[in-house]
Amino acid sequence: MHGQWDPVGNKQDKSHIDAMAARGYYLAFESVKKSIKKVFAGQNPGRTADEDHGEWYRQMFAPSVTAGILKPSDLAGYRNGQVFISQSAHIPVSAQGVRDVMPVLFDMLQNESEPSVRAVLGHLYLCIFTRIWMEMAGLEDF
Repeated sequence: MHGQWDPVGNKQDKSHIDAMAARGYYLAFESVKKSIKKVFAGQNPGRTADEDHGEWYRQMFAPSVTAGILKPSDLAGYRNGQVFISQSAHIPVSAQGVRDVMPVLFDMLQNESEPSVRAVLGHLYLCIFTRIWMEMAGLEDF
């Protein structure tokens, strides 16, 4: 039906969501590549992650903003509410806690000399443990 968006029950709508997600992953990947170039040019990896992680997120969801599913303001800053992960005993830190821990995380990343430790800290705390952004567009399993 015209005007009835149903990405769960309508296969065509689901394929549009999948296409937007693929485009968003591509845009985010390109943004991360730019950040990696900065690191290869000598910039501190922790500082680069601190400066660029918001752009990675905005690029991932840019297609949803373009389609009018999300507003640009939806992508501003860290999350404002609590995130719960279904079928998990882990509850990420509160929204206020995110704002408290992020400066500490980026300070650790900037001062850590071992690349493997930075990689684990960055992935574990940005994406898994802290969940700094609200869950959107099927990223519940991210």
